Amino acid sequence: GFRDLARLNYDHAAYLRIELQKAGIQATFSAPCFNEFVVRLPGGTDQYRRLLDRKIIPGVPLGQHYAELEGHYLLCATETCDKADMDRLVKEVTS
Repeated sequence: GFRDLARLNYDHAAYLRIELQKAGIQATFSAPCFNEFVVRLPGGTDQYRRLLDRKIIPGVPLGQHYAELEGHYLLCATETCDKADMDRLVKEVTS
């Protein structure tokens, strides 16, 4: 039930966060997270648009709400994301 779903969401976010970290993209905040976290993506808005053009939603841009987080994105990984989706995001943001 809900416990299994919560664990799956936690595991997906942890996997994505670790894979991004391996690729050199650190989470902005070191606090524990459940299924979402903030990163600064290389390439800024150009990278964001490129990902959208490739049908990848790279997170919510936070700069429009928090000036100090310009270039940062809120990423969310839930049960709707599979490993292939997460691996594709990591590959695309680092290429």
